[in-house]
Amino acid sequence: MSLKSKPAVKAVVVSPDDNAIFLATRGFMIETSANVSVLMAEGNAPVILRGLAAGIMHPLSIVKVLATNTGGVGQVTVFY
Repeated sequence: MSLKSKPAVKAVVVSPDDNAIFLATRGFMIETSANVSVLMAEGNAPVILRGLAAGIMHPLSIVKVLATNTGGVGQVTVFY
């Protein structure tokens, strides 16, 4: 079984921050539905995910949740 098909084994709470970069995630979840600006693991420019649903794990590999262009998402949990 490849690493990407295994379930997440760790969760960490992060705050939107234009400078903080973390390890590529298996997914992330937000507390409140909102627009979220992220940097994808293999991207070089931020992407705004509009109207992202709260309370579910979005299976996206990201390395940053930016404060700029991100609405009031509340707590952001990233999964590894």
